[in-house]
Amino acid sequence: RYSVTKSPDALAKARKAVEAILFLEQVSGRPGFPARSYIKPGETQPTDGFWYDGKDGIRWKADTSSDEIVGHFLIFALVHDLLPDPDLKARVRATAVRIMDHILGNNLYLVDVTGKPTLWGKWHPDYFASETGRPDGPLNAAEILMFLKVTHHITGDAKYQREYLHLANDMGYAKLTTRYLELQEELNYSDEELALLSFYPLFLYEKDPALLGIYRQALDQWWKN
Repeated sequence: RYSVTKSPDALAKARKAVEAILFLEQVSGRPGFPARSYIKPGETQPTDGFWYDGKDGIRWKADTSSDEIVGHFLIFALVHDLLPDPDLKARVRATAVRIMDHILGNNLYLVDVTGKPTLWGKWHPDYFASETGRPDGPLNAAEILMFLKVTHHITGDAKYQREYLHLANDMGYAKLTTRYLELQEELNYSDEELALLSFYPLFLYEKDPALLGIYRQALDQWWKN
């Protein structure tokens, strides 16, 4: 809304939303690991999930999912492209780098306070080859490609483009995105949303006709579904 109207109200709300997203990575005390959520002192803690003590009496929720990471990187892209704040953009870039480097440094896993991957934060080929991870492969391949594409777009750092191309081409992640109807085992409309949020930046920033053709095949499968 801000990008179209330049409304001060829209800008204020956008800034507030971005600050909340950035705080999720700060509150965990683990660079590159965003919390799923947090509660302030006096707020009722939900009964589900894994909760830990943070600074200033804040408690934060761990076992962060791939869902959260998708949302973070989409917002990082939108902030970079649409908002006018150089300082906020710089903080977004730094946060994106920490999260991306955490995932790359942990062999394409999001590693929790336990030292083990979170339940759903898994983008490694071994996970895609497992019985549990096989149906997640097409979606998760699109997710990690989007994370890398966005990080390269907002930082200009060539190492993220190299890793993106390595996964897309050498590791077969781009082709894996086209196997959704073949590998799916259930209808899950939260996955539909995650797919669209992942494909949107890929179509914005990818210029290679060959890769775009593959992503169109993949998106067609979600549309048919």
